[in-house]
Amino acid sequence: MTPRPSSSTLFAVGTVLLAAGIVSFPGCSSSGQVSESYRDPAYTGGPVKKVAVFWLGLDERVRRVAEDEIVKSFPSGTVARPSGEIVPTEALRDTSKIAAFLTKEGFDAILVSRSVKPEEKISYVRAAGNPTAFMGNYGFYSYWSNSYAQLVSPGYIKDEEVFRVDTRLYLLSSRTTPLWAGVSSIPDVSSLRDGLSDYSSSVMNSLRAEGLVK
Repeated sequence: MTPRPSSSTLFAVGTVLLAAGIVSFPGCSSSGQVSESYRDPAYTGGPVKKVAVFWLGLDERVRRVAEDEIVKSFPSGTVARPSGEIVPTEALRDTSKIAAFLTKEGFDAILVSRSVKPEEKISYVRAAGNPTAFMGNYGFYSYWSNSYAQLVSPGYIKDEEVFRVDTRLYLLSSRTTPLWAGVSSIPDVSSLRDGLSDYSSSVMNSLRAEGLVK
């Protein structure tokens, strides 16, 4: 028989879920790494077995895409399902209903993620061409091609938003603190799925390293 989550645990989970805001998720990035993380040092229960994946946001399409992508990143030794397949949208504001659905399906953990306030990143993108072509005794063609490249593609200031994604793993028991919490920074928005894939992989690598999934 699956233990029913305590009221304190449900309150902690519900606090996260009820803080929903509109999400505009970042995209393709070579980073997406977990930059800050915490693991509950008192936990010795080993890897979680069955995880419900929640994405925090009011945009239903983004929520479903995000949850599906995160679920795909879980290793084969862990059963994971998106909350969109378990909890109806209208039940997300009622922690007792969330508890009922999760208990009925036998989950022992929740992974919940949300994007937090983006940060501004300003960088300089160098002009096209090879700057060394203007040094020393280079021929006409090298000088011309590099001069022309800089003429049509000069350097410029790049102003972009770096999104931060807050992720937490909760155990459905009497525990009130997360087993694991991490923050990922993801710049260069362009592709939703690529960004999610980068982010999800980094989270799974961290959870695996901490012995929380297998």
